[in-house]
Amino acid sequence: MTDETPSTQTGLYRFLGRALFWLEAGATVVLLLVTLARPTTGLLGIPTWRLVLIFALYTLLANLVQSRLQMLRVIARRYVLDLPVTALIYFLGGEAGGPLFILFILAVDCAAA
Repeated sequence: MTDETPSTQTGLYRFLGRALFWLEAGATVVLLLVTLARPTTGLLGIPTWRLVLIFALYTLLANLVQSRLQMLRVIARRYVLDLPVTALIYFLGGEAGGPLFILFILAVDCAAA
């Protein structure tokens, strides 16, 4: 039995959501700067910086939906959905062990949290 009330749990989930948002935002900005400094092209001729922007737009849209619904199940599903999205972006990057692998590690970390 815990001493946490529903409002305390809601505050905790809100804090966790904000912390994960800032972690994703910071990592995405740094990754965008890295891909702009060292431009490469992916499998379909898509520059890696565009793939990072696609991930950033996906993240913003997912955070918007998550904040509108504010349900724990949505939060958990959202971070599990990040795994195949980042795997697809990493595959399209076409560079094994390249900078886009950071997105996959970030998705695993957020899903674990």
